[in-house]
Amino acid sequence: MNKVKGPDMTLPDEFKRTVVIAVDLQNDCIEPDGAWPIYNREELLRSAKIALDACRAARLPIVYTQNWYDPRGVDALYHEALNGGRPTHSVGRAADIHVDLKPEASDLLVRK
Repeated sequence: MNKVKGPDMTLPDEFKRTVVIAVDLQNDCIEPDGAWPIYNREELLRSAKIALDACRAARLPIVYTQNWYDPRGVDALYHEALNGGRPTHSVGRAADIHVDLKPEASDLLVRK
């Protein structure tokens, strides 16, 4: 069996077509003052970091998704909350991927 080798792992061939999707790991979802703060923040940060590090060690590709709006509100959907014509979330620092979970150079970031 041909294996994919990482620094500490060997994966079977069927993992060659595997990709990890890191969804909306941004400040709006993680910080207590964000638009959608999650429950058990510290556990999420710890678990996500462990999972992402393990995926990188196994050389699995990681694709981050990020909810992102133009600060002028020109791309906000009709049902999005606006304040003075501007989005109330997913702009600026609030839209940034959390500093503890930032993508690395080999990762792909998709703004949606």
